[in-house]
Amino acid sequence: RVQRVAVDASGTSERWRGSIELRAADPELRIGGVPIGVMRPIALQAHVERERATVMIEEMRATLGTLTLRARGDATIEPWRVALAVESESAGAVTLATDRTPIQVSAFDGRVTIDHDGAALEPVRLHVDGAPVEVRGWITGIDPPALDVRVEGRPFDGTLAADLVLEPAGAARARVEVTDFDLARAVAWLAPDLRGRIEGRAAGASVLTARLVDGALVAGSLAGSGTFTLHGGRLHEVNLPDLVVAQIESISLMPRLVSARTRSRYADLFASRDTVIESARVPFTIGHSRLSTEQATLDNPAYQITGKGWIDEAQELRFHGSVLLGASVSRTLRDDVHAARYLAADDG
Repeated sequence: RVQRVAVDASGTSERWRGSIELRAADPELRIGGVPIGVMRPIALQAHVERERATVMIEEMRATLGTLTLRARGDATIEPWRVALAVESESAGAVTLATDRTPIQVSAFDGRVTIDHDGAALEPVRLHVDGAPVEVRGWITGIDPPALDVRVEGRPFDGTLAADLVLEPAGAARARVEVTDFDLARAVAWLAPDLRGRIEGRAAGASVLTARLVDGALVAGSLAGSGTFTLHGGRLHEVNLPDLVVAQIESISLMPRLVSARTRSRYADLFASRDTVIESARVPFTIGHSRLSTEQATLDNPAYQITGKGWIDEAQELRFHGSVLLGASVSRTLRDDVHAARYLAADDG
């Protein structure tokens, strides 16, 4: 909602100078009619000069939140085109308070060209929550939104490369690759409820498709496949060997499988509050509102877990797998508890 517009111009129809001032009071930022954030009032000031068919934009200033953008460029009437070099002042940021995690945007600079076909980003560089990001490509529609862009950045101390396409009819597709990122920081941002529960260096690649209506994801439309890998990881407050042993020992007439002596000898395995993940690899598919895997592998210095399963949007989890113990642990269990001979082979 525009609160105030002021125009001051002088000259002739062929040659004139002027200034424009605009202030918008609507705190809601929308794309394609969909609210994506709440902002402070937007202020825009521009000083322009026209000579015949060319308009020189001497200075344009826009304030979004505490982020001040400055632009210079030119415009032509026939064909209609506006080219701007944009940069932000050193201090300031704008926070998009979405219904998920708030996003802070700062340190903006780049070149934008607007014509009848849309807006070309050639490219645009900015910081998102402190991480540098570069975007290049086309935005060909706002209502409904449509775009074809390449995004590269360094979020969570890693690297990101993504190709994103959104068609006016709502069909969306993406190819995403991330490498060597800090999983603890990513989880804290993407899933705050799991903050502090997992760490490690992660990577992944996926190809995804989806459908959007009025800017919102259509339930069940997300589909695709990819692979996730993890190195040097740790699950906090979860000990997978203890969970497996507890399930086995809960079987009727099953004696204690791991003695106190074995637990003491392998304290890092059975007495730890955490699960150490030396490496993990999870190829996955997404479809019918589920993320599924047919061959997940988790390696620990003392054992390996392999299996398959799925998790759905309601966070219901089903997993069926096998635990392959190291030879030393397996022999100890066989010697320690007779019943373990039926569960542990000499080779693990």
